[in-house]
Amino acid sequence: MAVLRTFAPALFALLLITAAPLRGWAQEETEDGKDASEAPAAEAEQVPQAPKHILTDMPKSAEGVETTFAFPDNPKLRMTSGEEVEILCGFYNGGDVPLNVTHVAGSINSPMDFRVYVQNWTSPMYTTVVPPDTQGSFSIKIKPDVNLQARDFIVSMTTFYESADGVKFSNTFFNNTVYVVEPTGFLDLETCFMYLFIVAVVGLVAGAIFKALQSAGVVKKSKARKVETGTRGGTTDENEWLKGTAALGSASKKRIASKRK
Repeated sequence: MAVLRTFAPALFALLLITAAPLRGWAQEETEDGKDASEAPAAEAEQVPQAPKHILTDMPKSAEGVETTFAFPDNPKLRMTSGEEVEILCGFYNGGDVPLNVTHVAGSINSPMDFRVYVQNWTSPMYTTVVPPDTQGSFSIKIKPDVNLQARDFIVSMTTFYESADGVKFSNTFFNNTVYVVEPTGFLDLETCFMYLFIVAVVGLVAGAIFKALQSAGVVKKSKARKVETGTRGGTTDENEWLKGTAALGSASKKRIASKRK
């Protein structure tokens, strides 16, 4: 016991000296791991976000601005898939400051859900300044996709502009239902099958109605005409129709004379 008491302080000091490097190494490993975990997070924060489309989160309209529309070549509000059509935007600045019109953009949307975009367009940049109490017009040409089927769609067109201090505004000048038609002379396979199916259904219905009318007696069946062909067997007197007349005697004398010859 005395020996242990003598060497105990020395052993304790030795353990402290040995554990000090290990503790420092563990602390360095922890700090390195923390730095490695923080690096990807910092890199992820630096990834730039994709720019939003111009038709997403549109700004409000400016006070005093009025807009209208015109279809120069399409007064019936019809569009043909695959063909270009022009839309005019009338812009009146009734405010107190000049406004810079930058773009006109629009989209074709599903008639069932306006949030579903089918197609969109954006005009080139105009950068046209409209002074106060002044009217301007802006044109955009759009072309519905050639694969669009003939049906109703919702077409929405918006003009974008900004003030001199960079405040952005927008006005939707057209938001209406437009019927998209297929090009003239265009007949796809689906349409051919549809027409054939309609013809077949009409034929079946007409046949069923005709049979029902026949069974009800409304329409009578046509009877076959009998044709008399005469008697094939036996002998027939060719002068039978002359019996009872004076011509029968002379006809018999002529026949006897011919037999004698």
